[in-house]
Amino acid sequence: MLKIENLSVELSKNEIISGLNLEVLKNEVVGVIAPNGTGKTTLFRSIATLINQSRGSITINNFKVTKERVNYLKQFFYFESAESLYQNLTVNEHLFYVKEVWKSDISVETIIDKLKMREYAKKRIKNLSLGMKQHLIIAMYLVSDCPVLIFDEPLNGLDPSSVSIMIKVMKEIQTEGKIILISSHDLYNIEQICSRVVFMNEKKIVYDTENLGNLNLLYKQIFEKGGLL
Repeated sequence: MLKIENLSVELSKNEIISGLNLEVLKNEVVGVIAPNGTGKTTLFRSIATLINQSRGSITINNFKVTKERVNYLKQFFYFESAESLYQNLTVNEHLFYVKEVWKSDISVETIIDKLKMREYAKKRIKNLSLGMKQHLIIAMYLVSDCPVLIFDEPLNGLDPSSVSIMIKVMKEIQTEGKIILISSHDLYNIEQICSRVVFMNEKKIVYDTENLGNLNLLYKQIFEKGGLL
């Protein structure tokens, strides 16, 4: 379980997140929806220990980041963007590196085939398109085999067929006892991927729902009309 209690985060004396609470159980795929600049990436980076929390607590599978850091860090995989990939390494080299560091039993070859990456598995990152890089990042998540997977805008740069693969993979992961957090501005595909959605506004989570049939309407009510009545 991922449990966030009363989380507050300040950056350069500005409070970005204030009193945020969130609980996610195994087998849940939770979409985090918010306009740019409202704190969702800060939330993800806080869970990933890339930003220090000012107040509150974050616990994954009973490990607290402030008390059991080593065990906490083994619980999740988070990769910020394609810009962080090593330009002179190949796709294969990235995947085998993740497998080694996370001591994973997942087959790299199986993941390459699942995501249809065989034709560029030996190419260097500098020679890949954005869509190929996004495929690699998704593959790295799968190879890590971590209990918690945190995806920040994973659909960016993907063509429709690649998005379909991503949706299929997410649904498979959901049955494996993992926790997935995912952000995207593509509400249609969030509906296809997620089992639950939370909306962030005013530095915290303002709405939490498993009813995913009216996300566009909810978005307008929350962000364009000053909040739900």
